[in-house]
Amino acid sequence: MLFFFETPGGYALFKKKKSELHGNSFDLYSFYEYKSKIEAVKSMESLKNARVPRTLKQFLKNSSKKGQSLIINGGNLKEELNKEVGPFF
Repeated sequence: MLFFFETPGGYALFKKKKSELHGNSFDLYSFYEYKSKIEAVKSMESLKNARVPRTLKQFLKNSSKKGQSLIINGGNLKEELNKEVGPFF
């Protein structure tokens, strides 16, 4: 199970990991760093309006495998991702 977060520095995917000692924990699975402040602002605006930036589509295609579940905070964004990237999560 992967968790998607959009940060001021880029996109992050975290993978849920079970540990008998610490319960559930998360490891950074993949990260895309924005190339510029302009890219960061444009991405944030797109995500706010439930539009999927090209860089996010490419990041998800390159970073995830078919059959993995992806948790996203934002129902409209998840619907758009399913349309744009495919229903692999």
